Amino acid sequence: MKKFKFSLETVLNYKEQNENNLRAEHAAALQQVIRQEEVIEELRQKARQTREEINEKRSGGFNVLQMQTFERYLNYLKGEIKKELRTLDILKRKEEERRAALIEARTETKSIGKLKEKRLSEYKKLEAKQEELNIEEFISRKESLAGSTGSTHG
Repeated sequence: MKKFKFSLETVLNYKEQNENNLRAEHAAALQQVIRQEEVIEELRQKARQTREEINEKRSGGFNVLQMQTFERYLNYLKGEIKKELRTLDILKRKEEERRAALIEARTETKSIGKLKEKRLSEYKKLEAKQEELNIEEFISRKESLAGSTGSTHG
C-alpha cells in the first residue's frame, strides 16, 4: 500500500506558518499595549508627585509665579496623559484585531489538522484491513498448497 499522503499538506503548512506569524504579531501588539500603559502610569505618577509638591508648598507658602509654573506643568501632564490614552486606545484596537485574526487562523489550522487526522485514521484502518486480507490470502494459499501436496502423498 502506498505511503499516506495528505492532499492538503501544503495548505496546512501555509496555515500553520500564517498562524505562527499572527501569533508573533499579536504578541508584539500586546507588548506595545503594555509599554503604553507603563508610559501612562509614569505620567500619572508625575502628576501625583506634582500635586503633592503643590500641597506641601502651599502649606509652607510660595509665590504666585511658582504656583503658576506648577499649574502649567500639571496641565501639560494632563494633556500628555490624554494624548497617551488616545494612543493606548489605538494600540488596544490593533491588539484586538490581531487576536481576532489569530483566533480565526487557529480555527482554520485546527480544522485542516483534524481533517488530516481523520484521513490518516481512515488510511490506517484501510491499511490494517489490507494487511488482514493479505494474511488471509497467505493462509489460504498455504492451506491450499498443504491440501494439494497432502492428497498426492496420501
